[in-house]
Amino acid sequence: MFELHHICPTILLGIWNQLEVFMLEHSDSPNKKITLTLLAHMFSEVDSDFVIKYRRLWNNFKNCVNEPSSFGRSLIVKWAPKFLVNQPDLCEDIIHILQRRSCDNETTIRFGVVKAINKATKKNLDILHHSALLDILKDSFCDRSEIVLKEALITLGLLYGRITDGNSPGMMMKAIWIANTLMHLYIAPYDLNIYIPHIEKVIVKCLVPCNLPPDQRMWKLLQLWCLFDDESRTNFHHSQELKRRAYGTTLQLLSLYQQPPDDKLPYKQVEWHREMLAGKLSLTMGNQREAHHRLLLLVKELATNRKLFEFLQNYVNETNTCEDYERLWSENQDVLTYTSESKKRSLTLKRSVLTKESIILIVKSLCAKVACFLVDKGTIKELLKLVINCVTSSDIAEDLHLARTTVGKLAVELLYEYFYLMPHLAFQDDSTMDQLLFLLTVDSHKYSLPAMKIFITLSAYKPLGEVYPAIVSDHLVPVWHAFATFGTPAQAKLAIRCLCSHTVEPVITHILAEFTGLLDIHSKHYLTREVAVSHFARYLPNYTDTRCITYVTEMCHELVETLIIQDSEDESADEAEWYEKDCLPYETKCKVEALKALTRLTIRLRETPYTERTLTILSKIVENGGAYASTNNLSTATKAWLRLTAGCAFLKICDIPCIYAKQVQKTYFFRMALLMNDESESVRRLFVEKLRERLMQWEQQRYGLPSMFISYFVLAGTEEAEDVKSCVLDALNLCVQDKRQQVWSLVCVTRLFRNVSHLLTRCQQAVPEFCVQTAIQIVARYVFDFTDETSAHRAYTCLSFLLNSLLSSKNGKFGLLATDFYVKLFALMRSCKNAVTLDDEELNKKIWATCEIGEYLLSTVNPGVNNDAEAPVPILDETFQKIDPNIDNTEIKYLTRNMVKLLNMTVDSQLAGKFEDVELEAEGEECTSDDEEVAVFYPNKGEYEIQLQDRQRTESTHITSDDEASPRSRMQLQMSRIQNMAKKRRSSTK
Repeated sequence: MFELHHICPTILLGIWNQLEVFMLEHSDSPNKKITLTLLAHMFSEVDSDFVIKYRRLWNNFKNCVNEPSSFGRSLIVKWAPKFLVNQPDLCEDIIHILQRRSCDNETTIRFGVVKAINKATKKNLDILHHSALLDILKDSFCDRSEIVLKEALITLGLLYGRITDGNSPGMMMKAIWIANTLMHLYIAPYDLNIYIPHIEKVIVKCLVPCNLPPDQRMWKLLQLWCLFDDESRTNFHHSQELKRRAYGTTLQLLSLYQQPPDDKLPYKQVEWHREMLAGKLSLTMGNQREAHHRLLLLVKELATNRKLFEFLQNYVNETNTCEDYERLWSENQDVLTYTSESKKRSLTLKRSVLTKESIILIVKSLCAKVACFLVDKGTIKELLKLVINCVTSSDIAEDLHLARTTVGKLAVELLYEYFYLMPHLAFQDDSTMDQLLFLLTVDSHKYSLPAMKIFITLSAYKPLGEVYPAIVSDHLVPVWHAFATFGTPAQAKLAIRCLCSHTVEPVITHILAEFTGLLDIHSKHYLTREVAVSHFARYLPNYTDTRCITYVTEMCHELVETLIIQDSEDESADEAEWYEKDCLPYETKCKVEALKALTRLTIRLRETPYTERTLTILSKIVENGGAYASTNNLSTATKAWLRLTAGCAFLKICDIPCIYAKQVQKTYFFRMALLMNDESESVRRLFVEKLRERLMQWEQQRYGLPSMFISYFVLAGTEEAEDVKSCVLDALNLCVQDKRQQVWSLVCVTRLFRNVSHLLTRCQQAVPEFCVQTAIQIVARYVFDFTDETSAHRAYTCLSFLLNSLLSSKNGKFGLLATDFYVKLFALMRSCKNAVTLDDEELNKKIWATCEIGEYLLSTVNPGVNNDAEAPVPILDETFQKIDPNIDNTEIKYLTRNMVKLLNMTVDSQLAGKFEDVELEAEGEECTSDDEEVAVFYPNKGEYEIQLQDRQRTESTHITSDDEASPRSRMQLQMSRIQNMAKKRRSSTK
């Protein structure tokens, strides 16, 4: 019929409508399949008006391809490219069908949708003006099949390449969207990011093809970098960090096989060291747990497979180029492939095959991670030429439709990214150093900052003073010295790092001696020199000449005395409550920088007397509302910034483990918690953000602040601003997730601890639940008050805010502790008293009363939620000490009667008389929920039922009270049931 239609269309005029009869047949009918195929061919022809003539037939066709029949759904996906290319008027209908098919139950059809978009855009790129096609690909990122997800990422990469190669300015916004969408996926979520290896492959295969000639490859790389937004550039730098960390860890791992066995070390210890490095290596990959399992297999294989070891050793050579990688890959195909000759496999053989395949997969992933396919020792020269051309000429900027200054700055930043990854490339040719010196001096206001970053990162490989002493002394030192003395604060910060990294001791001593006479508060460069002194305190090497550190200490003391302790009058004209960082008055900037200098010097010296003096100054600023002295010379905004700076400085000091463990008293810890309830909303928000940054450092393989600092979030329970409270809750959940990832790494990856219980006894500060005992003390100090009955409800709200995050499995299931753990913790805390202020008996009673409130809160937790989790014995820190063992403090009630009634009303409103999926011992066992309603559990129904009964009938014989059934006793009964059910669950699983 198709052929006859083209020969003589009039013959078939009365026949086409009769095809509707076949379309009404059942799904598996051969006639219906033939009819649908024929109509798809007719409708999708080039310039066909068949749809216009037979609109009813087209509507029936659409209905048939959307039926449950697999044939119809797959047919429309198969013919979709021809529809999109040949029939522009039908694009809206076809795209709507593809949107439905992208959520199809069959993986083959969802995969076909992605392939159809790829095939259609290959023939006609203009169909991308329909933005719904890109939305389909974006939605495919969340597909449950990794095959579909991978194909969607590759298709987006191919689309980017077609747009940029086609040089169509009208489509460049699509290219920008594609590039940024891909890079935004790179970092989230870190603990299970299956996108990481696929995105790295898309970059080197599609966005910047590594098989291009060096000059074209560098142009494509610069173009991609200029299309990125700030978040994408940050994620790209994060990818470079992971690549650099993976490269260094791989070298360490291979070195353990290269060295001869040490007779002094047992074999198990050597094997543990290898497995620990394999665990660290897995932290740089996306699907960490799967990668960790495969890396453990690789560690065992390397001990016996010498050929595989030699291949990896050659592959991680820093002098390799892209051609060397391809050559090594082709020459070692026997190592990188595995096939089993036997078709009938036994169970043992199947396991062996799976092991071999897993090893090959991880070797391929590892090679892709450590190799740099885009820039090598040959292409770095081309990149340098391109960067200098961007700085000196406007031709490239015009091609990219950007300003010349913007392109030049971005080009220098791109150069920094690859010198950060491979600093050794700067030392292979003397001309490279001349070109870097040109970038530093060509325009000090535009390109000096990224250029100095390049010099800083080169120090990770070798100080320039050892290789190019003449260039450093004659050219670089005068430029850096000028920046540190007369430049901007940002220039001074980087210039000091360059001086401390690349120059020798006499030069630094001479510069510091000059600086002692330059700190004139009336100078217009005072802030720049203040920043320089502050960073000298941080980056000054440990010279044998003690004059250097003496100069720095004296200048820091002068800054603090002049700007902080004397509390000079603020000259700001207006009385604004807050300034953004870029709009701070000059005097406020100087005061803030003085506190930062004091903090950096404290971290540098690490001496107990100096740390005590610094913490006293910081805590006094917070307690006095922002001013060290009691005078009222400072503006509201200045005091707010000083409070924020003092709090951030305290977090930075505590981030140093040796200082926090030995020199920081707990009184300072509790005083700084006041910033969570600061009068300024901006201070609260920024302090929480800094707290989150300091707690979440496991991505950089640093422990970060101890888990005790999570207890600060408990004060946000009474936050009135909803947007601030939402931000605080998001930060709290992220911190708990990061700590759980840290617990998993310590127990399962590095294997430093056997289980969570072992971790809790040896390294409590890594477990997020360790913050609860400190949170109780914070609530007792700043929220709960015996004279205010409503304070019990506020304390309940604060504890609920924190515990809901700790008890939620959404924040990580590994290391999640059972409710029984908190029951034991509160009981243990009630048998101790605080050791921070021993004479404060009122505070002890507040702590014990807050523990009672915590028990009320636990009674609202569904016992079936997490009682299958681990419940180790809780351990208290040094802020508690045991009371007289002859006194049973757990039986004493510290909450007043009115507080108990208020809490009982709160608890009953949350309980609502129901607990689902809970097994009690006997049918009809009663659980009183308030004075008149009774919740009776029936196992055959699996639920509670609320029954109104007389109070006399519901009172338990185990409950005793002076005049009526005690609400607290009912809560104790509920808690005992929770404990019993938890024990039964754990005993049944053994």
